[in-house]
Amino acid sequence: MQAFPEFARTFGPDARMSLIVDIPVSSDLPFNMNMRDGILMGGQNQTTLTLMILGSNSTTEEPVTAIEVEMFVDVKLNLTMQDLIIYPVPQTVQISYTNLTYDGIGMYVHDYGKFFQAVIDDMTENFNLQNKKGFPLADFSPEIGMIGGLIKNTTLSPYISDGWLYGGFSMYSDLHPSQI
Repeated sequence: MQAFPEFARTFGPDARMSLIVDIPVSSDLPFNMNMRDGILMGGQNQTTLTLMILGSNSTTEEPVTAIEVEMFVDVKLNLTMQDLIIYPVPQTVQISYTNLTYDGIGMYVHDYGKFFQAVIDDMTENFNLQNKKGFPLADFSPEIGMIGGLIKNTTLSPYISDGWLYGGFSMYSDLHPSQI
């Protein structure tokens, strides 16, 4: 609320904010993989992110759209898997051409690009710190954990060949008896 005092002015001291993020997904979504950068989404301002900020308070039954902001987003992502543990590491998320497309509460002049870039940078850093051990797929399903015992050295990586997501594994039966 401190970043946008207009919310408190409009919705009062018990103001609540909620967000809706929309990134339209279509077959022509710019999505590439290369050995240098990993997985790239966007690029050359081709991916639009729409952020709706809703406001409410104790007297409103449903949140109402306070503002809507459109921006281009480019993401560089290291997404790998080793031994059935997924490691999603957003390296950079770049926001550009931020534009206020709807103003339902009389916003003052703000540098939305700078503000949302700082928010995204903090969110990216926090996500990476909280998830540096990855996401074991066995946590989602015990059957996957059992499969992980049979299929060893599972690997997914965009860093092997440009334009491809490399995947591989070895079987339990491939191991030499001395390794069992």
